[in-house]
Amino acid sequence: MLLVHKRQISVALVALLANFTFFELGSAAEVAVPNEILRYATEGCNGAVLLAPPPGKQFAAPSVLRAGKVEGFYEKAARLNAVWTTSLKCTSTGLSHKLSPITATAQTTASHAARITPTANTSSNNNGLVSNNWSGYQISDSAQYTQAGWTLPTVVKPSPVYASNYFSSHWTGIGGGYSSGSGALVQAGTSAHLYGNTPDYYFWYEIVGGVGDTSSEQTFGPSLSPGDSVGAGATYTPPVPPATTGTTTLGVCNFSLSPATCSNLSLSTSAPGNSTEWIVEAPSSGGIPLAIADYGSLTFGNICWTSSYSGSGPPSSCSSVTDGTSVQSIDLVQYYFGMNQYVSIAGSLSTDGTSFPVNYQNPDH
Repeated sequence: MLLVHKRQISVALVALLANFTFFELGSAAEVAVPNEILRYATEGCNGAVLLAPPPGKQFAAPSVLRAGKVEGFYEKAARLNAVWTTSLKCTSTGLSHKLSPITATAQTTASHAARITPTANTSSNNNGLVSNNWSGYQISDSAQYTQAGWTLPTVVKPSPVYASNYFSSHWTGIGGGYSSGSGALVQAGTSAHLYGNTPDYYFWYEIVGGVGDTSSEQTFGPSLSPGDSVGAGATYTPPVPPATTGTTTLGVCNFSLSPATCSNLSLSTSAPGNSTEWIVEAPSSGGIPLAIADYGSLTFGNICWTSSYSGSGPPSSCSSVTDGTSVQSIDLVQYYFGMNQYVSIAGSLSTDGTSFPVNYQNPDH
């Protein structure tokens, strides 16, 4: 791939890269400064460029593990001495992750199977939301940084079967949620699908709306297998005048590879909307949500977000889900066996607000 000269880094991107190290860090590290960050052209990635530190360096100083402390995405990569990819060919899958709101009728008639009790979406809980494709949590804050980690689930056919192919995606992102306004949705995560009896596991990113819209998800990043420990981070840096568009940077890591392997790409985008999410999803094709795969259970952990990431210095803190405005769970309802049914349900937040499970629920038949 073509290596772009380091002096071509935009003002907005320099501001972003100057601000990677905002968690509790070790005392020594080989950290790349902004003017050292290497940029590599990509193929089929909507003009995105890969970012990588020089050999022997990392984007951030390695984290020092502390009980009860969230570990930063880039700091964890540094602690594991991750390798950052320097070549990338993206593939458009035709799948998309735009929110598909549910109708009021479907919500009120949806059936619960007996095994899992939803934590929201009942008449006694007005904070819960429902969707045809999302499940997890959103906050009504427009972050400039969000991250999460999880273990890639194994997907299997539901019993009884209700489709030929099954799909599940897992991600963190900014914008695009309920009542988030007209801003973009920027997101990165993993997918675990089942085409007949053949599974498919991969990393992806997507920009929905505005400048940089990718039309569908784009595969990128290192290889994946069920059981891998993964992480994802999304950053938005507002434009620096006279520029009129900001910069979104999306990073993914497979921490289970030896060595840990990560990809970090950047592209110009519109500002995201006023929401931040951590979602397990049935992606859509042609605007229609697909059948959710039986993914068992997935726990988002190491959750962190911040509303200010301007490059003027490290933010004072990185917030948990419970620090957000209007914290709302989302449950996924789809129509099977003649009725609307809850099939993917958000569990309760941890005490510190940095983790929560999402559980698949087989529909009644």
